[in-house]
Amino acid sequence: MSSDNGDPLEDTIYTAYLDDSLTLCANGKWHHEGRLISNANLSAYFHRAIFWDKTANRYWLKVGKGKASFKVEDTAQFVKEATLTKNEIKIKLFSGMEMAVKEKDFKLGAEGKLYVELPSGERATVLRSAYQYLANSLMEGKITFEDI
Repeated sequence: MSSDNGDPLEDTIYTAYLDDSLTLCANGKWHHEGRLISNANLSAYFHRAIFWDKTANRYWLKVGKGKASFKVEDTAQFVKEATLTKNEIKIKLFSGMEMAVKEKDFKLGAEGKLYVELPSGERATVLRSAYQYLANSLMEGKITFEDI
């Protein structure tokens, strides 16, 4: 995930260019050479290891002192959970990060896909379970999504 606490890629001593073999699909699943990475721990690790490189204008996986490039089909961040509090919506990403967002941060994309703009400026895909929770909250009048 993006970091404002210095450059997490600064101490990189080797780089692997895996754009042709490692893909983060639009549904949040990782594929290597066209095959699904089914190991849940490895997939979770990859989600936690994503960093945005402003200089290169691309995402990298930070692994130890190395970094690896990968292909991103849609977004690199995914909302897996959402909950409502008094004045905000709390979300949890695949990376494990939790944050508060506002209704205005949500945007409806093509084919009814829901996105949220994160405080870092990145866009995250809202996955089915979080999407359904938000849709139910909308129907119950708990949130309005006036900006969509």
